[in-house]
Amino acid sequence: MATEDSFSVIAEITRRMKLQKVQEFGDSEEEGACDILGFCACIRDGKQLFAVYHNEGPMAPREAAAWAAALTSCDMVFVIADAFYKHVEAPEFDDGDGLLPKSPEQREEEFYRNHPEVHPGMLNEAWQAGDREGISEAIMVMRFTMHGPPLRAQYCYTRQGTKLTWGKIISAAAWEGGGIDDFIKEGFRRAKEMKPQIREMLARQHEKMAREGFSARERSYWTDRGMASFLSTKSAVKLVHYLGSIPNLGLPDAVFANGKEIDPHTREPIEYD
Repeated sequence: MATEDSFSVIAEITRRMKLQKVQEFGDSEEEGACDILGFCACIRDGKQLFAVYHNEGPMAPREAAAWAAALTSCDMVFVIADAFYKHVEAPEFDDGDGLLPKSPEQREEEFYRNHPEVHPGMLNEAWQAGDREGISEAIMVMRFTMHGPPLRAQYCYTRQGTKLTWGKIISAAAWEGGGIDDFIKEGFRRAKEMKPQIREMLARQHEKMAREGFSARERSYWTDRGMASFLSTKSAVKLVHYLGSIPNLGLPDAVFANGKEIDPHTREPIEYD
């Protein structure tokens, strides 16, 4: 599946998820009841195999995204967020007497150094405090690969009860850099660094499973499940939904939290005899 096609599909699915949430919980007294949980959609060879949901806290989305990129062996990671957005005019940067212009990373570091009031979770804090001027709610969809630039868009919306109205779409060309970018890059760097060790570990496991009569598809299923379970032990990760089911072999999708498989409805650990 082409990158642009996959982006459109993920974005449309996410928008429908948001609409369904609003229709079901728009009359709730709890304002956050309509928010979709932030997650990473991890895709390998054109198929989504993992949905990695992050815990609460301003740094959790970044850390969970980094772990997803590092551990799932996926070549594409989408970061999905029901977030807040505020447009701020980019400052003019003075490159001084340098021979080369400053990189986006250098400019970003300079901006945050000169604006300590800007920090992760700032817009959420302002929104909860009732200081909402200039802040919009938006669905953010960001696509990252190990190689190449990110692709992203924000879908602004307003909500009144169970009515959702989509507003402007802000495309990737409108901004660059950011904390998520840095963490994802680090995650992919770790994946590349760990690849020989992971490949060796999987080879040993697959060899043992082959001797026990497991097919190649079954071997991939069980090792991916094991990685989903391990990923769910990370403090920034709330849940990991493994989507690699093989129905004709009776092998279902599975959900993990804190290293244990759980019932997706009750969130209780599943005990096997």
